[in-house]
Amino acid sequence: SRTLLPLFLRLTGVCFALAGIESALTSFLPIYLTAKGVNLWTAGASLSLLQVGGIAGSILAGPFSDRFGRKSVLLSIVVILPMLMWLFILSHGIFLILLLIVLGTFLSGSRPVLLAIVHDTNSEYPAYVNGTYMMISFVVNSLMVLVLGMLSDKIGLEQTYSIAAALSLGAVPCVLLLPGKISIPPFITK
Repeated sequence: SRTLLPLFLRLTGVCFALAGIESALTSFLPIYLTAKGVNLWTAGASLSLLQVGGIAGSILAGPFSDRFGRKSVLLSIVVILPMLMWLFILSHGIFLILLLIVLGTFLSGSRPVLLAIVHDTNSEYPAYVNGTYMMISFVVNSLMVLVLGMLSDKIGLEQTYSIAAALSLGAVPCVLLLPGKISIPPFITK
């Protein structure tokens, strides 16, 4: 439906902006970490740590978005995520590994909130809206893996990770354009 086109374009923007970090961390993480001097066993286990954080993010993001508003929670995620990615790029040692859990929490926390925004459209065709969002997410993430792979072959993983972090800032204006209002939690205003 044409009335949903603006929503789909904004969701595509959010997915595209976050796909760089997601693809960099899920597809190239062990290679990146071994290049930074992390031993092979720890680099291999790092993806599991990222996913443990992802479990927490998936579980926590839904209730937070119900309580504080979908747009507010998503905006918090897309503002904090680039900062965490930059910290990750600049970090070494055990802090690098611990940061993966936090990164996973915020990265995976965006998905249930985006899906809730999609379900809040109250469309006559919820399966169509959900399927379109899932297709956008799948296509954008699949293409981003290819782009980051080619980019890392040309300029290296360190610079590619930096570009992914910078690209994620593009999610902020897209989230601001999504339907809904931004609310400030009461514990912040007191």
